[in-house]
Amino acid sequence: TPFILLIDQVKGDLSVEYGGADNSSFYKMLNYALSDYPRHNIIIKIHPDVVNRKKRGYFKLERLSSEPRVKLITDNCHPVILIQKAEVWWCIL
Repeated sequence: TPFILLIDQVKGDLSVEYGGADNSSFYKMLNYALSDYPRHNIIIKIHPDVVNRKKRGYFKLERLSSEPRVKLITDNCHPVILIQKAEVWWCIL
């Protein structure tokens, strides 16, 4: 199944702030992926520090579980393979 990759980041990451983004930017990215790619799964790579509860991410994990096409990658892995296999990928820079 083709997929779209979204990258979550940890709250307070300066690249988000200096990129002119905020919390709502991540949900805009998700909503755009869901509406413009209706035949794709949406894979969200969650930062390992969020999984380990050391930090918070921008996506609320419990909110994502209600969308059947959204899958979470919580493994501590480098996202290069995911990026290479994704049809499209987005992050906030």
